[in-house]
Amino acid sequence: MPGIVLFTSLEVWGGTSLFFSLLLLLGVRSLRRALPPPPHKWPPICILRPCEGSEPGLYENLLSSLTAPYPGRRRVVLLCPSPSDAAYATVEKVAEAATPELPVEIVLTRPEARLNRKVAQLSVGLARSEEPIVITADSDVLLHEQDLPTLVAMVCGPPSTPTKKGRVGIAFASPVEQAPRTIWDRFSSALVGGSAQNFMALYGLYRLIGGVPSMAGALLAISRSALVEIGGLQAVRTILGEDYELARRLCEAGYSVEQSPLPAHCSDGGRSLRGVIARVSRWLMVVRAQRPLLLLTYPVFMAATPPLLVSALWLRTPLLSILATALLTSRALLSWLLRRAQGVQSGPLTSVAEVLAAELLLWAGLVQALATRQVSWRGYRFRIARGGHMIPDA
Repeated sequence: MPGIVLFTSLEVWGGTSLFFSLLLLLGVRSLRRALPPPPHKWPPICILRPCEGSEPGLYENLLSSLTAPYPGRRRVVLLCPSPSDAAYATVEKVAEAATPELPVEIVLTRPEARLNRKVAQLSVGLARSEEPIVITADSDVLLHEQDLPTLVAMVCGPPSTPTKKGRVGIAFASPVEQAPRTIWDRFSSALVGGSAQNFMALYGLYRLIGGVPSMAGALLAISRSALVEIGGLQAVRTILGEDYELARRLCEAGYSVEQSPLPAHCSDGGRSLRGVIARVSRWLMVVRAQRPLLLLTYPVFMAATPPLLVSALWLRTPLLSILATALLTSRALLSWLLRRAQGVQSGPLTSVAEVLAAELLLWAGLVQALATRQVSWRGYRFRIARGGHMIPDA
């Protein structure tokens, strides 16, 4: 009897995980691929680039704020904690490329230790701008040719689904990590770009079942009027996971949250296994604090492939073997579709390897996220309380 219960439980697990994969595939296939039509008039934009510490490719990433095409007027604000910060010399070098038509301003933000340092920096930059559309881009994001026009056109255009306001509050790009330098970078790249955790896959699922979309904060275009209506960035200054909280508040206020058909190209690299796991753990701790029930979906659905494959190889039951094989195949197909949408060539073996690497990394991050509520971020230690609020660790 115990054996029958085990077999049945594993088969139910395999069946539900396969159904989840099919939903993700259906969601990704339903996402729009075409670029949005341009607005009648391109609005002026302000690009906010928060920086802290030295990072690979920092100069090229920040310089792309000036060189990436945009048909309208733009102003670039480079945000740095202090002149002693390791990023400041690079920020000054980028500012030298400013012209009267393309002004660049350096703002020293001096964020408080108890705040979300990225949000604290962006809040200072937002107060120094008046443009109707604000672009926020992390320091590891390299802007490409169509990124700015696409995001701005989406904010200026109609929402893809009916909303109470009938307006778009924010548009975001799903991040992909490029040019990995270590094997652990490759694990992280597989998770972010080619797994069920990819924000394009999650957005497709949101389009099918509704709720609040999981939004990535790496590259955003924000309607200033919508942001002011929900309390601005000050309302989320103590929250780690501010991107989801902004999406939740905008949806609650009746605005649409849109995803760009183009990815945000990120240049993180040179990380150790410990650093990669710590980053995933931090993401999952935020999920645990903001949406505790959603955390259950990670072992049950998001990272089900490795344990079900091991179970199928160990028990060798026909139905479980079929379900585990179908699950791996569907996840590999999902990875291939996501990579194709990102313009990345990926073969069958590469897709399978990405699925296994990504889901094993999720398991490692999940174990750490369940073991503690403390995170180390930008050299500061915090405890993550309910709702994702950050409490400084004395």
